[in-house]
Amino acid sequence: MLPNIEGGQCQDPANSVFNTALKQSTSLRTDLATLSSNPLSAPASLTGQISASLTSFSRTLDSYADLTKHELNTQKAEKAAERLTNFRHDLADYKSQFERVKKDREDATAQSNRSELLGRRPHHGGSSTPDNPYANAQINRNAQAHNPWAPSSVGGQQSMSMGSGETTREAHAMREQNFFGNTHSALDEYLARGQAVLGDLGQQKEMLKGTQKRLAKGEAGQMDLCGRGGDFLYVLLLGVEILEVIVPPECNVEEYA
Repeated sequence: MLPNIEGGQCQDPANSVFNTALKQSTSLRTDLATLSSNPLSAPASLTGQISASLTSFSRTLDSYADLTKHELNTQKAEKAAERLTNFRHDLADYKSQFERVKKDREDATAQSNRSELLGRRPHHGGSSTPDNPYANAQINRNAQAHNPWAPSSVGGQQSMSMGSGETTREAHAMREQNFFGNTHSALDEYLARGQAVLGDLGQQKEMLKGTQKRLAKGEAGQMDLCGRGGDFLYVLLLGVEILEVIVPPECNVEEYA
């Protein structure tokens, strides 16, 4: 595994990714605890933020797994595998907890909207809504059968039609509120995912910068070596020229014998 040399210190990329995963895990645990404590009062953007954090955490674990595959040290490889297993378990737990809390939040929101709409429904005479919507019509028919002078059941039919209209309006209002709530949640989730992707791009940019620095240092070392080799060549040629000047070619050993 190649070390990351920055600022004169050796930094293991696997340790850097491990620290990132640890921070993401802690942040997810805090956000899920906040959402679980009070699903209704928690902001809708928190749901999208958690969803994006889960995606980013999964990608970080994939990167950590790729880096640990190239670890040559057996002890470090075993330790990294154990860490990765724990992180995978935490990720699965976070996902299941998020789905459960999100469902509870949707159920609580729907119940709150229904209660609010039913609270706005007018009840004449302060009486509650009857369980049987045809009870008044049955009473009117019985009264008309015993008393020929009793009013007809037209009023009861009008009352039933008005009640039906109120129910239709309530159902329509509930569908509108659910639609707007789901739309806001989806938009928040898309924005949070975009922020997570932007963060991933920033991390990749930093990694590319480190790689570029290492390559630049390697090229500088090669150029320095080539320059020193050229200097040695010049010194060698200069030494040959000096020897040719000191010892002429026409001189031989027999003349000095």
